[in-house]
Amino acid sequence: MTAYILRRLLQTIPVLVLSSILVFALIRLIPGDPALVIAGPDALPEQVAAVRERLGLDQPIWVQYLIWARRVLQGDLGVSVLNSFPVAELIWLKFGATLQLTLGATVVSLLISFPLGILSAVRRGSWIDRAASIFMALTYAIPTFWLGILLVLLFALQLRWLPPSGNVAFSDKPWLAFKLLILPSVTLGLYTAAVLTRFLKTALLEIMNQDFIRTARAKGLAQRGIIARHMLKNALIPFITVFGLQIGVFLGGSVVTESIFDWPGMGRMMLHAIQTRDYPVLQGGILFIVVGFIIVNLITDLTYAIFDPRIRYQ
Repeated sequence: MTAYILRRLLQTIPVLVLSSILVFALIRLIPGDPALVIAGPDALPEQVAAVRERLGLDQPIWVQYLIWARRVLQGDLGVSVLNSFPVAELIWLKFGATLQLTLGATVVSLLISFPLGILSAVRRGSWIDRAASIFMALTYAIPTFWLGILLVLLFALQLRWLPPSGNVAFSDKPWLAFKLLILPSVTLGLYTAAVLTRFLKTALLEIMNQDFIRTARAKGLAQRGIIARHMLKNALIPFITVFGLQIGVFLGGSVVTESIFDWPGMGRMMLHAIQTRDYPVLQGGILFIVVGFIIVNLITDLTYAIFDPRIRYQ
């Protein structure tokens, strides 16, 4: 297991290098000049040139990349070109809010997908199965931004059960922070719940016709025991794969959800960096997301062995 983890970590090095090159190059293709944004639209050409020289944008792109990569290896992601705030500290502040939203959306998706996927597979053709199919169809069809707006109109403006938007620290006002987390978590988690429900149902339906399931039934085992001990363990492998990918998406931040609910996470930070041509923040944020995806994928691979004893890492 240790050798496998070390080998996987070594394999991430060329992935990170290639990703950093692509990120650095693609960001430079975004229209606009950050020096002009900083200097202002009424700045003289000499002033814009001075800002460009201060930021190092007057040098060849490969020189800019090497300077940036050397700083990244030293733990320095640079500073924002707008307010000179350290990018690493900014990402850490925004990541806390994104992590809260990720945990909330994960809980929502698991609470819905697990029982709905199991019941729709075990009771195929019943009203539960039809309800699950309707839920998945509606969730796929409704865009995230429209779903968020509908939830705000219903639960915040009409019923007045929940606040419409905002974010506060759990340490300051835990109950208010929890209520503010519900609507964005549901908005972000419903689509993932539909995806996970579909994969879990499909996997269970495939396993139900296997020989070892028929043998377990012939031995007189209870239906609950067959589902818990035999069916779920085999069905969770594809479920975990999709779930790991969705966690990576959550950690990357959802721009639409965070914008609707005024959530100060990674998504809004990246959107603002694109709009203002803040290269250091955008580069640091994307690099952080890439590293997050790699870590989540590694954890996902290691989780396989827990649910399938036949998997061995050597």
